[in-house]
Amino acid sequence: GDAIIAVNQNQVNGPRELVKMIANVKPGEKIELTVFRDGSKISRTVKIGKLPSDDKRATLIKAKPKKKKLASLGLSLSPAGNAGGQAGGTGVVVSSVEVDGPASRKGIKRGDVILEVSGTVVSTPGDVENRIAKITDSGKKTALFLVKSGRSKRFIALPLRKA
Repeated sequence: GDAIIAVNQNQVNGPRELVKMIANVKPGEKIELTVFRDGSKISRTVKIGKLPSDDKRATLIKAKPKKKKLASLGLSLSPAGNAGGQAGGTGVVVSSVEVDGPASRKGIKRGDVILEVSGTVVSTPGDVENRIAKITDSGKKTALFLVKSGRSKRFIALPLRKA
């Protein structure tokens, strides 16, 4: 729920600018982040890490039917590491949401963390793709997502389309 407003005392004017600023920092380097939290500005020094690799995701991107099923929801996903707040790196972060896609219409936003898909815990984008494929192949038309937004969790039913 924090909003990053400065990196090394340089004002951040939006998400794209933040990405560019962080992209210029090597893993292992420390930076100062100024964030807006609960109505006030606070500064923290953080060490830039490396995103975990996701070999399954690289393999699954080549599998066109699964990619189409995920794209049909209007979602792009990234590994969340431990963003799900549970042991074992549970959860997959929503890296982008198609403006008028099914996920957006149901209230899923960039930065949300998908913890489960129809009762199955997910840890990688490939897990989400595989679960959606199984649900669709079984003839069901809806998948129930457990989504964490900030400190709250909620269930969201998303419609599925056959590829």
